[in-house]
Parts: sequence; structure tokens; C-alpha cells
Amino acid sequence: MSRSMTGFSRLVKETKEGGFVGEISSLNKKFFEVNLNLPKCFFLYEMDLRKKIGEKISRGQLFLRIFFTPKTAELLSFLPEPKLLQTLKKGWEERASLLGLGEKSIDLGFLAEQAKDVPVAPGCIEDDRIKKELFSFVDALVAKLVETKQKEGRHLVIDIQKRLRGIEKRIEKIEQLAAKSVPRYREKLRKKVEEYFTAQSADEERLLKEVLLFAERIDITEELVRFRSHLVQVDKLLREKKEKEIGRKLEFFVQEFHREVNTMGSKTQEALVSQEVVEIKCELEKIREQVQNIE
Repeated sequence: MSRSMTGFSRLVKETKEGGFVGEISSLNKKFFEVNLNLPKCFFLYEMDLRKKIGEKISRGQLFLRIFFTPKTAELLSFLPEPKLLQTLKKGWEERASLLGLGEKSIDLGFLAEQAKDVPVAPGCIEDDRIKKELFSFVDALVAKLVETKQKEGRHLVIDIQKRLRGIEKRIEKIEQLAAKSVPRYREKLRKKVEEYFTAQSADEERLLKEVLLFAERIDITEELVRFRSHLVQVDKLLREKKEKEIGRKLEFFVQEFHREVNTMGSKTQEALVSQEVVEIKCELEKIREQVQNIE
């Protein structure tokens, strides 16, 4: 089952410890990256949260933001300790006196601002209960994100499959055109051989090289066979029901499609085949853009 690398989810949850509000968005990126915006009291869980999210999502750039409002009974734990404020007040008053400044500027607002820079552990409910609630909340938030990624992924797959069916029809047309052009190529090759043999100084070794080179340039059978083989493998990949990371594999197959169709274009001497090759390249470019957004 394919998933898009883009998605968004938002969740609100009330618990015994307080209220959680979370938002998580995912953007297109080749590798996996998580950007966390957490309340200070949840910083100690940051590494565990990154690991937990990585178990569910493998590619893309994620932005997770969580807001937490503790219950009234717990709010006091977020305020600076009275002893800390008393110590700060005394210290700043001494420094203000040394500088010849008035002590009136050392008010509660000033002290609260200074307390933010004091290296002490931030207040929070640091126990297994709040950790369990936090991780459960993040699990639900990520699960909701995955749902949106799967939904968009299905739309991407449908579009890619539609384009591949169109490309397959063009490949069938190229096969038909190539088959019809064989007699013309054979006649052109026969005349070329006659020209060499009628020349006064015919070089048999050079003639053989020219014949082999010409035969190789006009034959696109191998490219067509490989192209069809890639079509079968990609179709199987897109129909996969299990959760798998298929984005990188699809990118590889798109490169191989380009390689084969480019070779067809360089070998063919048929204008109609060249036109089909150009159309296939245009469709492949659109598929490449879609594939880059698949996880």
C-alpha cells in the first residue's frame, strides 16, 4: 500500500493530567527528518518520540507541534519556586545598589523574566502517567496522519497507473511500427551491400563492420522487451497491499524507463516512432513528479 509523503493531522485530547493539542504535517523529502516543537517539560521525551514516529513513517520531513495545558492543580508546578524568586530579588537589589540604581525596577515581572534563564529543571508532571498519555496522544496523531498519507497515496497510484496504461499502448504502437519497417531496413541494407561489392576496392572487413553496426542500430527489440518487463514489475509494485516503502524503487524504475526509451529514440529511423518516443518521455516526466511524492 503506497503512501504520499505529504499529509496533515490535528488532534485534541483531554486527560486527567491536562489538555493536549497536537498538529503534525509531512512534506516531500528524500530522507526522513523530524522537527519537534514541544513544551519544555516534554524535552526529556524528545529522543523517544523521534524513535516512535520513525517506526511508523520512513520518508519525508515532519513537523510536530504539541501544546499542553495542565489541570489547575498542577499549574503551580510550572511557576518558579518562591525561594528562587527571593534569592533573585536579593541578588538583583544588591547589584542595583552597587550601580546606584533604584530597587523599584526589581519587580515581579522582572524576576519572572530572569527566572527563565536560571538552569533548573522545568516544572512538569514527570512520571510514567504523563509519559503514557503523551505517547498515546502522539500515536493517535501519527495514525491520523498516516490515514491522510494513504488516502493521497491511493490517488497518486491511480494517476500513475493510468499514465502507464497510456505508455503501454504507445509501446504497442512502436512494436507495430518497428515490425513494418523491417522490410524497408532490409532493402536499404541490401543496397548498401551491393554498393560495397560493386566498388573497385571493396574492403570486406569494413563491409562486415558496417553491416553489423547498421543491424544493431535499427533493432530495438531488446529495449522493448526490457521496457515491458519494467512495466510488469512496476504494476506489481503499485498493487502491493502490504505497508512497504516503494518510493525509491519507483524512482529507479522511472530512470530505467527513460534509459530504454532514449535508446529507442536514438536507434529508430522512423519519424512515427520518434513521435511516440517523445510522447512517452513527456508522460514519464509527469510520473517522475508523482513518484517523488511517494514514501
